[in-house]
Amino acid sequence: MLTNESISLRAMEPQDATVLYNWENDHELWHVSETLAPYSLHQLKSFIEQSLTQDIFSSRELRLMICDNNDSTYGIVDLFKFEPLHQRLGIGIVVHKDYRNRGIASKAISIVKEYVFKILRVNQIWCMINVNNTESIKLFDKSGFENAGTLKKWNKNYEGGFDDVIIMQCIKKPQK
Repeated sequence: MLTNESISLRAMEPQDATVLYNWENDHELWHVSETLAPYSLHQLKSFIEQSLTQDIFSSRELRLMICDNNDSTYGIVDLFKFEPLHQRLGIGIVVHKDYRNRGIASKAISIVKEYVFKILRVNQIWCMINVNNTESIKLFDKSGFENAGTLKKWNKNYEGGFDDVIIMQCIKKPQK
């Protein structure tokens, strides 16, 4: 299991559908997830069922639930666009607003880094963050990610304009 002293990351289970339904349909999060329409409970149950039959090498993605020792769910880590040939993958993370600013996201990223560098043997993890999302930029910076550049006017915003996006990377340190 993927754990540290206070949290664990686990595969999605069928009973997570309701939690995912509430979080995926929270329109306040849509601007960071590029979601444009609500998901049905049926869609999310099907997504979970499909994820139980595929590994990251076949689906190229892995969604992990962030939980405490009593299996209370704090958030989700999404690993996506896994490229075994190029040894890289993308990461996204959401911690429910009731649990933010407690170090949960930092701990989850630390667990993920150990997993993907040692088990999946990737060379780098990357993320794309809207320049206005200073909390996420600080989180990933503190977690060892570096700013690799800015994509100008990359994402359309709700006001009709476009926002710049920062690409951040965490490259595996060489073994000594």
